[in-house]
Amino acid sequence: MCHVALNIAKEGKEEAVAFYTDLLGFRPTDVVEPMGVFMQAPGDDDQHTMLLCHRPDRAGVNHIAYEVPGFDDVIEGGNFMIERGWREARKLGRHTIGSNVFRFLHAPCGGRVEYAADMDRVDDTYETRVHERTPPHHIWALRTNRDQDAPAS
Repeated sequence: MCHVALNIAKEGKEEAVAFYTDLLGFRPTDVVEPMGVFMQAPGDDDQHTMLLCHRPDRAGVNHIAYEVPGFDDVIEGGNFMIERGWREARKLGRHTIGSNVFRFLHAPCGGRVEYAADMDRVDDTYETRVHERTPPHHIWALRTNRDQDAPAS
């Protein structure tokens, strides 16, 4: 597994961060206002292993990301699931924070699953970055003519 993203109520965000840092030893790697806090588990070198998403409308699992060896595996893993009836939630792209290649699918049980590869690796010298506003979700992402109004033929 690569990381888990949890939706938490904005009014409980400080308590949630304190729980993971003080009791479980996680450390914030990127704090993005107002979106959430990216956190690294103790002993891990992934840029983040937990994302606490500040959501006013719902709490629960946002998504679970599974790390695969490389770019081709992200593509083929998504294709494998789509062939079995899963619906694509977000096309292939590369995240801004963590720099990992991603592909999201809607899970039949609810929530989303992410195939991920090439996450940034950081050690204890990495200083927490605070972003005053949310950076773009991705550096690049595939688009198709379904993403916009296709011209009439």
